[in-house]
Amino acid sequence: MAEPVAASFFVPGRIEVLGKHTDYAGGASITCATTRGFRLSARPGRTGGVSVRSADGRFAVDLPLDPEVHAEGWANYVATVIRRVVRNAPGAVRSADLVFESDLAPAAGMSSSSAFMIAVFLGLDAASEGRVRESIVDVVHTLPELAEYLACIENGASYGRLEGERGVGTRGGSQDHTAILCSRAGHLGRYRYAPYAEEGDWAFWPGHSILIAASGVEAAKTGAAMEDYNRASRLASGAAAAWSLATGLPARHLADVLAADPDAAETVRRLTATGGTGSGHSAVLPPHSGDMVDALSRRIRAFTVEMECVERASHALAAGDLSSFAAAVCDSQAATESLLGNQVPETIHLAATAERYGAVAASAFGAGFGGSVWALVPDAEADRFVTAWSEDYATVFPRSASRAVFVREQAGAGAHRDGGPQVW
Repeated sequence: MAEPVAASFFVPGRIEVLGKHTDYAGGASITCATTRGFRLSARPGRTGGVSVRSADGRFAVDLPLDPEVHAEGWANYVATVIRRVVRNAPGAVRSADLVFESDLAPAAGMSSSSAFMIAVFLGLDAASEGRVRESIVDVVHTLPELAEYLACIENGASYGRLEGERGVGTRGGSQDHTAILCSRAGHLGRYRYAPYAEEGDWAFWPGHSILIAASGVEAAKTGAAMEDYNRASRLASGAAAAWSLATGLPARHLADVLAADPDAAETVRRLTATGGTGSGHSAVLPPHSGDMVDALSRRIRAFTVEMECVERASHALAAGDLSSFAAAVCDSQAATESLLGNQVPETIHLAATAERYGAVAASAFGAGFGGSVWALVPDAEADRFVTAWSEDYATVFPRSASRAVFVREQAGAGAHRDGGPQVW
């Protein structure tokens, strides 16, 4: 006879309204949770390890509670959580049987991988009767701290005394985890990262919906694709390191650099071009194609412009000024295409045609190199809009469109436990 369910959770995806590649650089973003996500039930296991299965039977894996456990494909996310929790909370993790289902499109920019890892972590803690939480509560006490720690599980970094390891290979920040855990239903939130701070909260635009076009171009995160995914992060840390070496001043990330030097892009360009970073600069700069100086200064400029757009959009949200909000979103999308360089023809086309067919504002979001575009549309126009938008896309990109998904969303609630206390 099966053990009773210890807990059931809903863990949503997230929509990055603005704040492209800003979190790991100490910046801010505006986000909300989706109404779609993962539903996971957890019960104490009977195998001595961790069993994870999808409700429809398509996915199944059994893994040991081993600090060196390894798995391929989607199961790598499960293995990464197990490795880290077994190391950080030794003796606390118990055998677990986890069953999940999801209506969140995978690899579409809505952070399905982060949502899945969060669900697995919460399930392991529930099946262990809260022992994981008890073991790390001195470091991970609040919900925002949990978001930061879960981001470190994913990217491999240490968190306080909780030692890191290799993670899944991506080098992102805690934006996705914060949105997934901390969002309020019907609201957009502004958060700053590294360190965390809540900087704004606004009711979602009344009478409007967010239409999501998952482009059908998967935002792959393996092999060469992972290096593309991580390139913006490596350039950001490389630019901060180059500036620090050149000036002799400390800098954790780009936000620190820009706080000390508003003209940091020009400083880095001038000093790297003249060898001013010293003999050690090659050890801290990321691999990249093209001219090093131009790549670093463009990355700084991309961060600067995006933060300006976040600031303008925040003021517009506070004032209820939809026109100014749309202008900030438009400038963000343009800078992403020209400076960040992480867009594909499909997402560029979807963002451009959304406005042509009547969207108030539209932007690609997520890591880039595929993924999704959101469009803010009046409710009364939503059906007509999505028909025109999707038909246009199918005409121009028939192959990608065959895998594309168009969904209607609202600003959802953060992760929660069914019929019980908060998740943390």
